[in-house]
Amino acid sequence: MPVWDDNDEAISLFAAFCSEGAHQEMEWLEAYTPYAVFRRNGDGVRVEIVGTMSRPWLDGITPTELLD
Repeated sequence: MPVWDDNDEAISLFAAFCSEGAHQEMEWLEAYTPYAVFRRNGDGVRVEIVGTMSRPWLDGITPTELLD
């Protein structure tokens, strides 16, 4: 199972869904938008994707490309 560090693969996976100009020093309500809502559904979990792609040019970017 892959392990994500704080500033590598997870950032590149969601880069296309992050607000332009957001940074880690901002208040969380300013910088973060929901991507998915998880709801209990009987014995399972239902996932509803609610995020929208705001930077499509970063869709599919790899961690190496993000650092360049």
